[in-house]
Amino acid sequence: MRHHFLLALALLGPTSAWAADCKPLAILASLDMTQVNRAGLVTIPVAINGQQMNFLLDTGGSYPSISAAAADALKLSRHPGKVEFFSANGAVSRDAVSVHEFALDKLHEDNMELPVSPGGVGVVDGIFPPPSFAAYDFEMNFATRKLNILSSDHCEGKVIYWPAKAVAA
Repeated sequence: MRHHFLLALALLGPTSAWAADCKPLAILASLDMTQVNRAGLVTIPVAINGQQMNFLLDTGGSYPSISAAAADALKLSRHPGKVEFFSANGAVSRDAVSVHEFALDKLHEDNMELPVSPGGVGVVDGIFPPPSFAAYDFEMNFATRKLNILSSDHCEGKVIYWPAKAVAA
């Protein structure tokens, strides 16, 4: 009997410590998504070195990138990059630029290297793929045209931050 009590205490001990370390979900930034065409492509506002830019939201991309035109407009000097970028028409770019500050609303990344997209990317200044920012969770609400950037260190299963009258598991 005594051993069962000690086993129960041992099992409960770490659980209560883990619960104390558990953080609630937090919205770190909320960005407006702007539809740019009938196909549903959207841009989000980013700031590079304090200059407002519109980056295409690319849910399947691997690397954020900046267009050659935007890099030139910001007078960013190019250098050999770590990745090769290919466009749909076969153009290739091996260039990259260093930016002092890349900002998404209140979130800032300092001294970031961005590959330069080959050719133009249309009406956008660059491409933003959420999967490349693994430190955050992203909620894309296309009905309200909002991209919410969430903390990823929240309690497992504690992800509802909107008013809910009922919840099902």
